[in-house]
Amino acid sequence: MLAAGGALVFEIVGRAIGLRDEIRLARNPELAELTDQLRALSKTDGLTGIHNRRSFDERLDMEMARTQRYGAPCSLVMIDLDRFKRANDLHGHQAGDQILRHVAALLDAEKRAGDLVARYGGEELTAILPHTEAADPRKWAERLRARIEREPILWQGATVRVTASFGVAAAPPHDDSAAALVAAADGALYAAKQLGRNTVVVANSFRVVAADAGTTRPTARKHDQRPIAITRAPRRGDFANVS
Repeated sequence: MLAAGGALVFEIVGRAIGLRDEIRLARNPELAELTDQLRALSKTDGLTGIHNRRSFDERLDMEMARTQRYGAPCSLVMIDLDRFKRANDLHGHQAGDQILRHVAALLDAEKRAGDLVARYGGEELTAILPHTEAADPRKWAERLRARIEREPILWQGATVRVTASFGVAAAPPHDDSAAALVAAADGALYAAKQLGRNTVVVANSFRVVAADAGTTRPTARKHDQRPIAITRAPRRGDFANVS
């Protein structure tokens, strides 16, 4: 009985504190606006202006919960800028920053209402595309890939051409967890890099093969175009070059 009474007291106090904060914000529009700005900043990447990793993780968890509960499809696109370190070495880190801002702006311009685009880390970007299966995100990624390729940036009088590689995965089938979906898209991205970069690869469209003797990575082999299901979270050492 004492425990129940204590819980009731804590609930009443909690509601009172929440009500106090709401009244304080209502009486102080400037404080409310500042609070909103701080919330936005906590979810925004400072360099590119798109969502940051924290915001991405929160949204992906939410979308995966929706997929698991209701069966709503969701796709993930992982994007990595090709030879980004070389651009930094040739043109300087400020040019690299401008490349990231440029590609992020293209990504943001191509997203649909309800999509989330984010900087995943370093030169890697990502997009969450709810209510889509793998075919549509592949077309979306191909459109973005072509746009990045044909729209270079100008830096101190020089034209800097940029390309990117894309890995696409869908839930289902990769709906065990958010980590499983990320791993599938990341594995497809790695396959895209092995293909020579500047390409789009969809998870389940490449083979899992063993590396040849004396090599540390799988040997390039032509794919027969049949989707091959991956029964475990892919690892970067698993994938062959495929078409």
